[in-house]
Amino acid sequence: MKKVLILIFVLIVAEIGVAYSQTPTYIPGDANYDFQVNLSDIIFLVNYLFKGGGAPYIYNAGDANASCKINLTDVIVLVNYLFKTGPEPVGVIHDWPPAENLGIPVNSSFNERTPAIGYNKRTLVFASDRPGGSGGYDLYVSKRDSVKGPWSEPQNLGSNVNTAEDELYPSITSDGKFLYFASYNRVGGKGGWDIWVSSWDSLSLSWGVPVNLGDSINTTGDETAPFISIDTSLLFFRSTGWGKPQGALYYSDYNGLHFQTPIELESNINKNYTEDRPVMIPHGIGYSWDLELYLVRGVSSSKIYAYTWTP
Repeated sequence: MKKVLILIFVLIVAEIGVAYSQTPTYIPGDANYDFQVNLSDIIFLVNYLFKGGGAPYIYNAGDANASCKINLTDVIVLVNYLFKTGPEPVGVIHDWPPAENLGIPVNSSFNERTPAIGYNKRTLVFASDRPGGSGGYDLYVSKRDSVKGPWSEPQNLGSNVNTAEDELYPSITSDGKFLYFASYNRVGGKGGWDIWVSSWDSLSLSWGVPVNLGDSINTTGDETAPFISIDTSLLFFRSTGWGKPQGALYYSDYNGLHFQTPIELESNINKNYTEDRPVMIPHGIGYSWDLELYLVRGVSSSKIYAYTWTP
């Protein structure tokens, strides 16, 4: 069996190719990607460089002096520009850096699949068929103390989450309190693959018994690859049971009580119905309505694609 390795990025495919339908606007020094350069960018960089905060949303977007790296010099450039009539920040639009194998202890001699990283970039949940699990693929979690620190020994999420069948496609809410995932033939499901959600129990320090998302999401077909938006208002997923038996990508609005009837993504996204693994990234202010949607397309030769998308 071909070994599947988790890479530093969120999506894993056999052959990786990235194609943008629209190149994001980039302003040198705009580290927090709010389309302007101001004091908040200095604060963002200080938190990133010295306090373990999150990295800029665009690779090296905080580079204010075109050095192709981010360091204290960029903070000084921004301070001079904003408060001392210094020169405007200058930068370079970067491609993705080379992928990095996470290595041991995250990767093993067995298979690791469908990784999801928390919004704090310190929690990694993934599926593995390594020994010691409950069944085929189980969900595991690895953590680190800072965004540049080493990953801990992965821990099985336990019998509340994992079954004798397969659990795949984890997605963690931005507050870390809810875990969405797909489970196969789980007792209480609608049939085949269903999407479930488990809540974090702060008393027992464990994930609670998962709840099936019900008829508003799950069908007698297969629902997989859930991804919950940063504000939890949108759930993206793949389904074979909502009118496209070959499978398509959908999204559902959450109204605070339950998810609404799923809506199929546009034809320029669902091009040949091999689309899978949707991942949505905030694309500017508000984190909700101007978004970058990443997905996998293809079967024998899969590629990663990115779209700017508005619901």
